[in-house]
Amino acid sequence: METKIREDFDKAIFNYSKDNFKKDYLKAKDEFFGITGSIHQDHEDFEQRMNSFYEWYFFSFNESKVLKNYTEVNPLFKDFKYSIYEYNGKNFRGRAAFKDFISKEKLIFPKNILPLGITKGDIIVGRFINLEDGHYLLPGFFILPGKVRSILKRESRRIAKINDDDKKEEFLLKIETLYNRWRRYNHLDPAKIFVYGP
Repeated sequence: METKIREDFDKAIFNYSKDNFKKDYLKAKDEFFGITGSIHQDHEDFEQRMNSFYEWYFFSFNESKVLKNYTEVNPLFKDFKYSIYEYNGKNFRGRAAFKDFISKEKLIFPKNILPLGITKGDIIVGRFINLEDGHYLLPGFFILPGKVRSILKRESRRIAKINDDDKKEEFLLKIETLYNRWRRYNHLDPAKIFVYGP
């Protein structure tokens, strides 16, 4: 199923970046990288940043018209979740589990599937697809520095109290912006970069 999800998503991005959608796609690209910071093609994070953009374009841009259009034909990506999560390792049934910092909801991976490159205690921002056999993590996620865990937990509690989807989206995009800034200046203490005002 992981392979099918990736193939279907890549095909969707290809179809929704040309012809009648090309103008929206280019506008979305300018907007996303204007918010989160530019990236050069030879940068080591280029693939991850592009995956993150593709997901934002597909699921969030322009009130998600692309998603609505796509799910009229294929419901595969209809049930998705976007948030900040902590990887809790395997649960008592041996399945990988993530906990949402904001909603406190637990997302469980399908049986015999583990998140590659993620270790217990890691904090990520990313999108999951919810299917009958469990949740699948899309490749646009990124792992945050552990030193800012308490900062992110505090801000996540604040967003949970506000309970506003737009504010949540702004919060997650700001995390991505600060993460990209930290990747450029990773000689600095991340606590000096992940700063939130009142």
